[in-house]
Formats: sequence, C-alpha cells, structure tokens
Amino acid sequence: MHQNDKVSILANWKMEAVRWGSDPDNYLLFGIRAMETGHPSLAYEILKTGLARNPGHPELTYRTVLALARCRTTQTAADMMNKLLHDLDKSDPITCDVYSLAGRLAKDRWEMTSDPSEKTRLAWESTANYKCAYKISNDYYPGINAATMSIIAEDKAFGIELATKIKTQCLQEISSKETSDYWLTATLGEACLLLDQQNEAADWYKKTTGLIKKDYGNLAAIRRQVKILSNVIPVDSSILKILKIPNIVAFTGHMIDSPDSKQHRFLPGMELSVKQAISDALDRIGAEFGYCSAACGADILFIECMLHRGSEIQVILPFRKEDFIATSVAFPGGDWLERFNNVLQQVKDIHFATEEGYQNDDILFEYSASLMSGMSILRAELLETEPMLLAVLDPDSDSRIGGTSNIVSNWEKCGYKSEIINLNNLKSLPFAGSGTFINDSKQQITKDIPVNFKINLSHHISRQIKTMLFADVVGFSKLGEEATPNFFVNFLNAIARIINSQSIQPAFCNTWGDGLFLVYDDIEVAVDVALRLRDKIREKDWEKEGLPKDTNIRIGMHAGPVYAAIDPIIKKINFYGSHVNRAARIEPVATPGSVFISEQTACLLTLTNNKNFICDYLGPIDLAKKYGTGVLYRLRRNNEIE
Repeated sequence: MHQNDKVSILANWKMEAVRWGSDPDNYLLFGIRAMETGHPSLAYEILKTGLARNPGHPELTYRTVLALARCRTTQTAADMMNKLLHDLDKSDPITCDVYSLAGRLAKDRWEMTSDPSEKTRLAWESTANYKCAYKISNDYYPGINAATMSIIAEDKAFGIELATKIKTQCLQEISSKETSDYWLTATLGEACLLLDQQNEAADWYKKTTGLIKKDYGNLAAIRRQVKILSNVIPVDSSILKILKIPNIVAFTGHMIDSPDSKQHRFLPGMELSVKQAISDALDRIGAEFGYCSAACGADILFIECMLHRGSEIQVILPFRKEDFIATSVAFPGGDWLERFNNVLQQVKDIHFATEEGYQNDDILFEYSASLMSGMSILRAELLETEPMLLAVLDPDSDSRIGGTSNIVSNWEKCGYKSEIINLNNLKSLPFAGSGTFINDSKQQITKDIPVNFKINLSHHISRQIKTMLFADVVGFSKLGEEATPNFFVNFLNAIARIINSQSIQPAFCNTWGDGLFLVYDDIEVAVDVALRLRDKIREKDWEKEGLPKDTNIRIGMHAGPVYAAIDPIIKKINFYGSHVNRAARIEPVATPGSVFISEQTACLLTLTNNKNFICDYLGPIDLAKKYGTGVLYRLRRNNEIE
C-alpha cells in the first residue's frame, strides 16, 4: 500500500474499521504503523479496538501492551501482560518478544517504585522474564538484561555465570563482523562491569562512544543502565565520564543598545569582545546543545558560535517572525537582519511560543523565556546530563519582564548552574569599531517587517498565561437514556467535590455533556486537580452508581497565553484563543485514565521546582482534528508507577 494511503487511513481509521470488521490483520498493520510514526496513543486506540473484536488474540494483545508501555501507562500494560503470559502458547512466534517486553515492564516499575520489598519482587520478575526470552532466542539483548537484573535481585552467582556466557557470545559475534555494532560493544562493557573487569569495561565503552558518535539518545540509555548498576556493584567513576553527554546550555543575553537607549549595556563596538567571551565559555562548557532566542546582539552571537562548533541549536521565538524582527532584530540597523535570516536557516528547530502577533503583550517575552529554560531542563533530564545557563549580562541593568536579569534570577531559583559573562568587565577591553551606532534602521524595514506593525491597541485585550484542562468521559456516548441522570448526579458531583476541595479555585469552569473545561492561574494547582480527577474516576465503583464498570476519563492540558473577556451569553469571564484550542486538541489523543500535557505545560511545571510531579516524555503526537503535531508528556506523581 502506498505511504500516503496509510497516512490517510491513520487519520480516518474509525471509518475504515467499519470495513475491517473483525479481521485482526488491518488492526495490526495500522497499529504498528501508528507506533512507527511516533503515535503510541493512536496505536493503542486502533489495537484496543481490534482486540475487542478479537478477544485473546496474542499479537494484538502484545502490540496493545507495547503501545501502553510507549505511553508510559506502565501498570495497565503490566496487568495486560500478566494475562497474556498466562494464556500464551509457548510455540507462538512472538513469545520471545512478549517475554522481553514483560522483562522491560518489570524493570521500568522497579525503577519507579521506592518500596524496598516491591523493588525486590520486581527485580525477580524482570529477571525471570528476560531469562525466558534468552532461553528461547539465545539473543544477547535479553541475556545481558537477565544477567543485570539477577545481580540487582541479589542472585550474584547466576548473574556472573550468565554475564560470562554473554561476553563470550558477543566476542564471537563481534569477531565475525567487519564493522562493529555499538550495542554489541555496550553489551560487552556491561558484561565486564558485572564481572568486575573495570578496565576492560572502560575500553569497550570507549569503543561504544566512538561508534555511537552523536546518537545521544541511545548513549543516554546506555549511561542510564550503568547508573542503575552503580547502585548495586562498584563502578569506576571514569566509566561514567567516558559515557558523559555534553551539557545542555540555555542562553540569554542583552540586545545591542538602540540609539535612544537610556541605559548603555551592550554598545555596538563591544560585539567582537562579547563574541569571543561567548566562544571561550562554550569551550569551557563543551556545549553540544543550545536553547535560545534570536534577538540582535548576544543571541545571534551565541547562535553563530554554536553553529561554528557544529552544535545543535533550538531557537524559541516569542511570537510571529515578522513582529519579532521589528521588536528585536532590525532596530539597530547594520547587518543584524541579514544575520538573523542566515542563522535561522541553519538551526535545528525553530519554536514559536505563540504563532500570533506581538500586540504589545510583553508577557509573551516571559512565556517564551520560560519555554526556553524549561525545554533545556527537560532535554537534560531525557539525556541524563546537566542543564546550565550561559548569560551575557550587565548586572546593573533593570530587571524587565522576560529580560536577561529576570531569566537569570528565575533559573537560579531552580537551583541549576549558571555562568555569567559580565558586560561591565568587557567595557574596559579594547574592542574593534568606533562604538558608534549605525542608525540606518529605516533601511532595514523590508518585506520581512509588516508595514502596519504599530497597530491600534485602543481596544486591545492583553493576554494572560493560564493553564487549561479539558476532560471527557470515555464511553459516555454509549450510555443509555436511563443512565444519564446517574451520570450527572454522581459523576459530576465527584468532580465538583475535587474542585471545591482546593484552596485556589479555577478562574473559569464549564461542562457540556461529558466534557469538562477548567482554567487555572496556578499551574501546580491545575496539575494536582488533574491527577485527583484521574484517581477519583479510576478508584470509584461505577457499577454501584449505575454506570458501566469501565467508565474512565481522559485529560489533556496546555499552558499558554490566552485572552480573557466577559462572555455575553454566560455572563462570566471566559477564555479564548489558539492556546485554548490546543488544550482541547490534546484531550482526545490522551490514553484513557491518563493525563497528557503539552511540552509547554511540562516546561512551566519544571520551572516551579516542584518535585511531586513527573513528566514522562511521549514524543511528537498528532493532535485531534488535524491541529498539527505537538510534543506531549504524560503526567504522574513522583511516587507512583502508573
């Protein structure tokens, strides 16, 4: 089938499923396709439907469990896996894959739980499943995992015996290949660690880093495994240094002074000195990843330095490009606009905090800065490395909303490292140029800058940063007429009690049928309410309330700048704008019983430094109603597996 046909069916699979009937092959085909394209929640929906029409089908069950695992819905996946293992025909071709996945799920839960007895139980469970997979396949992947989990479960003798066997197997395999596979060398490194052969382990990990090059995602997985091992066996600190991933650098700095600046922070003639200071700092840090804006002055100098190093750059702009050029790029004149366009063609990704215009809403600068900081922290967590802030700062300058001083202050409140390039120290250095302003900004007003940039704001409504929650009940449309009163009395009362129990009430709330819309000023209160809603629905015996046993809820959340105005129909302040729409488009793709949040929500939550909440990365996922793709996270508490 043609690729475009597959994409079309993925978008309209529910209509196609009518034609599929109970044939499992199409559900498998398009469930796997959804998984391959990075849409595990869509895969889950397709596969679950196929499984409902083919109860007990082994591969549909396995693929459904895998989709749940990719959605980080670990406990539900484990429950399904237990039934699959019980019913599995050992001669089925997927048996090895099933046992390997069962081992992975138990290991994931082992990592998440803090209960000592539960950790021990899960280590044994993981070991047993990996052993079965290895016995069936004789593949080194489940073999080395079985050896590692055996030692974690304190069965050292078996772990050493199996590690010795795996090492011999991998050495034989690697000698038969002309080029080496970094998974093989990493497995040899892990086997040597288990055998307390530290120097040899270091050699294999050096070969691994040489082969893996800049595939930092897989390097992070290898490093994570070594860190797990370091909790139960001696691991030389040099090995973690070999596997070290470069720091993630968030950057902020002042723009070049405008001709009418009241404060002189970054004079035009200081450019070469500042650029050299940035380059020297990046050498010290060893930066490979950078997050920043792209204003004239320090931002563009930072991007140019990072590009010269061959490093990855992610640029976050606060609003649409044309308005950003007018507010933050072209005003000093010179070649800043040309350099801006040049660097934006070379960076890895450009993110827009909002795709709308500026409209004199300075809150958008703060929102964009928060996303920049939060994205760098989340990326560092994902890659098992450290985030740090590099700033070009005049410490005597005023703190402005979303400005450099404000960003530095907020970053340091989170407890992360920062390095400051003090502009005052550079002012005394000899620098190239006369230091005079190039006041030809009128010549820079090109087709890239809207002629009507200064719009009439006499009736402008300023935007506010809010956190929005959308939820709906899974299966509501199947309720009979007689069940509707019970739904409204029992279900909505349960939700109302949760909302009313909070000391901070929502700025707005509304329901329609089974839908719920809440808007909060405080992101920490919003995510706590979301998890309480999830728990209440999960724990309640809905059959006693006259509702289906599997009554569930799906919740989507997004934080962003929205408009607030009196709604003339409901006579209350309501909220609207594209960011409200984005929140609404996340909820339909959430796994039932889960809270899916946007990357923006995860960024803002990370900056609160609240360790009670965990954001598990899900990746780019297509949003509902063809609203584009969004990077999503799954929200949970830090002490729970599910």
